[in-house]
Amino acid sequence: MSRFQSYISHLISRLPNLLCLLYLVCCISSCKKAEDITVKSPKPERELSGPVGKVMHFYSDTVYHVLNNIPINEGERLIIDEGTLIKMGVTGSITVNAGGNLLANGTASNPIVFTSIDSYGSQDKNWPGITIRGKSFNNAISQTGDATDFSCSLKYVRIEYAGIELTPNNETNSITLGGVGSGTQMEYCQVSYGGDDGFEWFGGTVNAKHLISLGLWDDDFDIDFGFTGKNQNLCQE
Repeated sequence: MSRFQSYISHLISRLPNLLCLLYLVCCISSCKKAEDITVKSPKPERELSGPVGKVMHFYSDTVYHVLNNIPINEGERLIIDEGTLIKMGVTGSITVNAGGNLLANGTASNPIVFTSIDSYGSQDKNWPGITIRGKSFNNAISQTGDATDFSCSLKYVRIEYAGIELTPNNETNSITLGGVGSGTQMEYCQVSYGGDDGFEWFGGTVNAKHLISLGLWDDDFDIDFGFTGKNQNLCQE
């Protein structure tokens, strides 16, 4: 064997070690210095309770603690940005009354999340949920109304641990819709681990699609009092 061939054979025998050394050099050279690393600070937290006023805005750079019911009355509007986290206290809830508007439009990568204020691991069906009341038909109240009424826009919204027993056989749901009209938009919404029904419609003409109900105590989807809307792609587990 020539000297050149011997040299090539030596290099081949050392190839695993050379590759390992090259890998370590690349890793070290790509590491950032400590002063180059930015650590994200926790989001500021804000406590809320009581009326909205004309317009209220929830921003994604803040975590909101809702301690009591927030009513959204006629002419009022609550806007919630995509990616916003809202933690609900044991008496925390949101009630959209007829003529009020809730605009909560998340995205697939940045949903809006309503969850219990309790720490993870101790959360368990402990806030009243979200109620939306519109001006459409509800046979329990009136057979006349505005079928095309707009109450809210809910897209990519997740509601966790909502629905509690108020009195025996009287519970709240994760989402309750009463006489909500077809102008309302509700898509890609999920309710999880609630204390009663997931979605319940009392009359109304609202259409919805891509709804998920996970781990509910009672009905996943419940319809009462002459609901005539259309629901598509409902999933329960």
